[in-house]
Formats: sequence, structure tokens, C-alpha cells
Amino acid sequence: MISALLTVLIISLFFVTIKMLLKQKKVTEVKNDLLNNITHEFKTPISTIALATDVIAEQQLKDMSKISKYLSVIKEENKRLTGMVENILNAAALENDPTKLEKMTVDVTKIITEIIKQFEVIKEKTNGEIITNFKSNKSFIIIDEKSFRTIIANLIDNALKYNNGNPKVLLILREQKDGIEILIKDNGIGISKEHQKKIFDAFYRVPKGNTHNVKGNGIGLSSAKKLVKANNGNISVESKLDSGSTFKIFLPYE
Repeated sequence: MISALLTVLIISLFFVTIKMLLKQKKVTEVKNDLLNNITHEFKTPISTIALATDVIAEQQLKDMSKISKYLSVIKEENKRLTGMVENILNAAALENDPTKLEKMTVDVTKIITEIIKQFEVIKEKTNGEIITNFKSNKSFIIIDEKSFRTIIANLIDNALKYNNGNPKVLLILREQKDGIEILIKDNGIGISKEHQKKIFDAFYRVPKGNTHNVKGNGIGLSSAKKLVKANNGNISVESKLDSGSTFKIFLPYE
């Protein structure tokens, strides 16, 4: 009996050890993938800024319209870098303390309009389109403005990025009994049903399909969900492969 118990114990420990090793291997792979993707994402805007700066410096441009164009590129890429840094910092901050929010009354429609302007350069490059449809008369809610900007910016960025053609994004604002509902629809590549529950997990990226053609760090959606939850709201997704996605966000008035 003792021998049998010891045998069972040894086999159990063996399986636990193997499971821990596989989990550790998975964590290492995720970490390496994250570092590679972050490096790639940072390298692109940095290279663009360097190129635009070199053109201005070397060619000694006298045409103010061209100078303005290159300065605009530098400004937009700098915003992009700032946004990526904020995403990473927000993800880390929420892990440590999800309650550190500065809630105030904000105009949702005004903020969404301002955020859309940040994507002008990307829209031009992809020949894309962002349309708004504000059906709610009540656009003021009590929320942490910084986190709200991060949520909307992340979802718009994904809608424009994960698309094989000319992206078309529709933002709808609906009035509900206790709050507002924001719908972000796109005509992108979509998400299969098996992956929809996992896309809000930290560092998770859909392993199949055309998403491999787009670099990302898997932080955007997980950060968005945590920030929505921290503001007492909820977020969900409806999607079909090759038929686009619709992200629904509910945020209470107070």
C-alpha cells in the first residue's frame, strides 16, 4: 500500500513538474514575442521621425508647405509613440492598482471627435474612413478621461489596422437607461468564435489567419477591458471571420 501511494505521489509530482515547465515555456515564448513586437512597433515611428528630420535638415527646404507636411508627420508619429508607451504603462498600473482613476464629468462626443483626428494620417495612408453617428442627447458622463481616451483609441486603431482593404469604421453612441452605449463597427478581417473570449486576455493574439501580417503586442484589448471595468462598465464583441467586428461598450452616467 505504501509503495502504491509513493508511486502515485511520484507520478503526480512528475505531471505537475511537466505542467509547470510547459507553462514556464509558454510564458517565455509570450515574453519574447511581446518584446519582438514592441521593438518592431517602436522602430517604425522612430524611423519615420528620423527620415522626416533628415529631409528637413539635409535638403534645407524653403517651401513652407513641404516643411509643414514633414513636421506634421513627426508630430503624428510622436503621438503614436506616446500612445504605445501609455498603453504599456496603463497595463502595468492596472495590475498594481486598478482603482487609481481620476473621475470627472466629460463630454464623450467631444472626446471621440478629438481622438478621431489623431488617425488622419493613417486614414490617408489606407484610404480609410471613420464615420460617427451620435444618437444620444446625453453625452456627459462621469469617467476617468485618460482611460476613456485609451479605450476608444485602442479600438479605433485595431479597426483600422486589422483590415485587408480600405477600412471603414463606424462609431455609434446610444442612450441607455443608466448610461451610454458606444458601438465601434469595422469591415475588417473579423475574429473567429473560438478566439473571441480570449482576445481580452493580456498579450493574447489570434494565432491564425491574416493577423500575422500585423504587428501588435496584445495589450490594447486587455487594457481596454480593464479600464472599462475600472470605470464600472462592460465591453463585449460580436464578430465573424472575414465579415468585420463590432465592439460594444457600456458606461454608466455616474
